[in-house]
Amino acid sequence: MFAAGQANMGVLNCYEPNAFPVNPRGYTQPGYRGEQYLVGAGNVTLSRWTPNRLSFDIEAPSPTMLVVNQNYDPGWRLVEGQGIAISSEGLIAVMMPAGRQHIELAYRSRPFMIGLWISLLTVAAIPLLWRYEHRCGKRLAGISGWIARIIMLPRRRYRTLEEEGR
Repeated sequence: MFAAGQANMGVLNCYEPNAFPVNPRGYTQPGYRGEQYLVGAGNVTLSRWTPNRLSFDIEAPSPTMLVVNQNYDPGWRLVEGQGIAISSEGLIAVMMPAGRQHIELAYRSRPFMIGLWISLLTVAAIPLLWRYEHRCGKRLAGISGWIARIIMLPRRRYRTLEEEGR
């Protein structure tokens, strides 16, 4: 594992190294142009950085491309500003028109959003199933009934001895 760390390779389960593509360049490596740069003329300033959101103030006299020294993933989207987010040699890039503008990139993973919607729909369905079960007087079978009973913890109706006929 030490050898994999020295070779800048990832290791899963502490056994075998995996060669993940590493496109960003470190400041000591040849070809390093900064953490963000424009391919053409102009100035770029990082105004905000979080793990899933990047903001830049850009001034470019002609159409250009902003390149961010970070691995590209299709989940990166341009949420503010003009242009289109693309991959440039495996790095995040934005093709943009000339002028002064504020650009904001956000990472929105499609599988995460699908899972979030499935979870929200499931949570919304539980009260509906619980209500249906109690209105109709039917117990739902299977996993949906089990989940509805566990999550909603239906109120039990306690009967008196006279109601039970004793």
